[in-house]
Order: sequence, then C-alpha cells, then structure tokens
Amino acid sequence: MLLNKVSCTFQQGELTAIVGPNGAGKSTLLRVLLGLVRHSGEARLGSETVATMNIKERARRISYLPQGQTHAWPLSVEAVVRLGRYPHGGSTPAAPNASESGDAVIDQALERLDLIGLRDRSILTLSGGEQMRVALARALAVDGEFLLADEPLASLDPRYQFQIMEALAADASHGRGIVVVMHDLALAARYAHHMILLAHGKVLRSGTPSEVLTEDAVVEAFAVKVQTVEVDGQNGACSVALPVGVA
Repeated sequence: MLLNKVSCTFQQGELTAIVGPNGAGKSTLLRVLLGLVRHSGEARLGSETVATMNIKERARRISYLPQGQTHAWPLSVEAVVRLGRYPHGGSTPAAPNASESGDAVIDQALERLDLIGLRDRSILTLSGGEQMRVALARALAVDGEFLLADEPLASLDPRYQFQIMEALAADASHGRGIVVVMHDLALAARYAHHMILLAHGKVLRSGTPSEVLTEDAVVEAFAVKVQTVEVDGQNGACSVALPVGVA
C-alpha cells in the first residue's frame, strides 16, 4: 500500500499502536520509518535523517521485528537473542559483542519473555509462537532508543499476547519508544499511550485510544458494527469503540 501524506511523531517513553485494516499501509509505514523503502518526505530520528544514517548506528538505535520470522540454522535460543548485540561491536553476526553489560541485557530479554528454560534449545525445535517470542527477545536485546514491531502477537495464545504487551509497556516505561503494528484493538487500547489509525494509506485518526477508537472512525476504517466499552488503559480508564460484528 502506498502512503499518502502521512505525518506522525513517535516519542520515547511511549507505546504507540498502529492499527488499521489489511492493506492500510501499516507495515509500509514501519519500513519507511526504518529507511528501508524509497519515499518522498523524510523520516528523522532526533536531528538525523534515518535513511542516511550509518547502518550500524541505525541498527544500534532502532531495533526492528518484521513479520514472518523464519530460522534456517539450528542455533540455540540464547545464540539467536545474542544476535541483537551484534550492532554494538561484534566482529561478525556469528560473534556478537559479549560484554558483561550485553550479557545482562540478554538475560533480561530472555526472562521478560519466559525463555530462560529454553535458552539452550535449538530454535528449530520450537513452536511458531515460541519462535516469535525469541525473535522479540532478540529485538529487545538491541536495547536501542526505539523498537518497531510488525504484528508481534501473531501465532501467540492469549497468555503470551499479554506477556509480550506487558514486556513492551515496561520497556516504554523505562524510556524506550515502542511502535507496534497490531490487529487486536482491545489490546491496543489497553496498552498504548498513543494510537494511529491508518486507512487507505492515510492517517484517519491519531491520538489517545479514546480519541482514535471512536464509533465513526472504527466503522469507517473497518466496515463493522461496534460497541463502546470502558477500557483501563495506560492513560487511565477510557471509552473506546470495538468491533462486534460485520456491518
């Protein structure tokens, strides 16, 4: 999907959920923010243009979890997560930086995603949901200023969906900027400080969950019937419209 005059700002210390129907341009927006696709306009990190940044510097400052993670080599879970430290000084991806501080970050990422007991297992022996948790742990191990995740809840059961959102919200509370593409509007409303609703390549609404998930906006974006409910979110209790059926 081509984006059309999209303007948005992401803050450190906040979790921003990007929502919208299939084909709205959500994944494209993440790739634009990372400088991975050609675009007019400019994506900036502080005072720097992302597309012209040194590749390693960009990888240190912004971590990225794309859709459809696959693994071809029988690396251990810990080895996969340790790859997140490569931009911080490893000579090769196979030998990422192994400093004490890096080890602490890796242990923390494994613990947050309930992977300590799996750290020595081959990634190829894990379920799809477990592999997704490992991929997110690797992104957390980068320990950058921002983390961009494209549908990190795919293939996960409810317990781990909540666990991942709790981990991301905790990271935001410690100063990292979190940007997550999501389909579950209820979870987005619960955990996001800020939301962006995309439709037809444009920003339909931007703001707090209650400002974005209005009846009119959700119906326009998704063509569904909605019901307004109270959600206890990051900004306190708020009223949001959630889908309940086909319009």
